[in-house]
Amino acid sequence: MSENIFKLQQLNSLFKSKRENKAEENKKTPSESLIQYSNQQEATLQQIRKKQSLPVPTLESKPTIDVTPLILSQELLNSLIKPRDWEIDGRRLMQTVSIVPPSRDDITNLQKLLDERLVSRQAREYPLCPIREELFGQCFDEIIRQVTIDCQERGVILARVRDDLNKTIVAYKTLYEGSMPFSLQKQLNAEDGLNKLEQQITKLNETKQELELKKQFLTNKKEALERSIKEKKDANEQRRKTEIEFLKYQNSHLESYQKQVNPNKNQ
Repeated sequence: MSENIFKLQQLNSLFKSKRENKAEENKKTPSESLIQYSNQQEATLQQIRKKQSLPVPTLESKPTIDVTPLILSQELLNSLIKPRDWEIDGRRLMQTVSIVPPSRDDITNLQKLLDERLVSRQAREYPLCPIREELFGQCFDEIIRQVTIDCQERGVILARVRDDLNKTIVAYKTLYEGSMPFSLQKQLNAEDGLNKLEQQITKLNETKQELELKKQFLTNKKEALERSIKEKKDANEQRRKTEIEFLKYQNSHLESYQKQVNPNKNQ
């Protein structure tokens, strides 16, 4: 039971470390990603604020006539896949999602790159693996990027599917983390109840041993009393038998003596 508590604590620490790593990732140089980004550039305060406030477009939103397809695609991609930024030597750098249309080789190599990254980063097939989750998320985002460049509506639909899946995962994680204290409390209560039961078993075993000793003592006492009663009974029977034989002998002797003294009495 204590082993189960240890496993629950490990999973809780895993989720906690993931949150801490995600909070720190914007402060470090980003690692290689399956998503294709444009060249890095120094980010302005306006770009950072715009990144944080980009709304996800709805399927009903239509492009205006005076906006060029290039700008529209870049803004749309930035709303679907957030640009990444980091800080080096006090400089804030940013990379936006690439708007270069994917080639056939890009589509073919995506699966190959995914398999290579899974192997190189030692992603586990089971159980929960944050590395596998991250790589599959990047792969899905890259598919959204490629589809959005080809057809904006399909890209928005895929982004909605991704967001819905992420919300479901977050809901499950929140539910799990919320149930952790309850589960731990249940485990502790169960262990406390088990300890009480073990103490009760020990106490009952001690009582059992005492009763067995008392039973043995009373059995020995009973056997001793039975032997004593039997011996007394045998002695009394022997004494009565001896008395009866003596009285019979005495009676016979008296009868003989009487016959000798008064031989004519019986006549």
